Amino acid sequence: MKLYTLVVEYDHGTYITQANANSTQTAPSACIERWDICDLTDIITEQDKSIILEQLKAEQLIALSHTLNVWYGSVNLNNKLLTFNLILTDKDQ
Repeated sequence: MKLYTLVVEYDHGTYITQANANSTQTAPSACIERWDICDLTDIITEQDKSIILEQLKAEQLIALSHTLNVWYGSVNLNNKLLTFNLILTDKDQ
C-alpha cells in the first residue's frame, strides 16, 4: 500500500487528509473515508462525506502537467465546487 495525501479546497477553506491505498483510483475515497471532520461539522458533515464518496466513483482524476505523482479532481457538494489534489506521498508504506 502507498501513502496518499488529499488536499481539499471547499467553501473558502483548505483541508488535508491522508490514507494508505492500493492505487490512485482508490486513494481519494480512502482519504475521504478517513477524514476526521469533527472540527468541521458546520462546513462538512458525515452526510456530505457520503455524497463525496458517491461522486468519486465517477470522477476521472487528471494528472497535473509538469509534476510527478500529483492528480486533480472535483465534485459538486451542496451546489459548490469541491476541488482536490491527490499526491502520492510515499511509494512504500
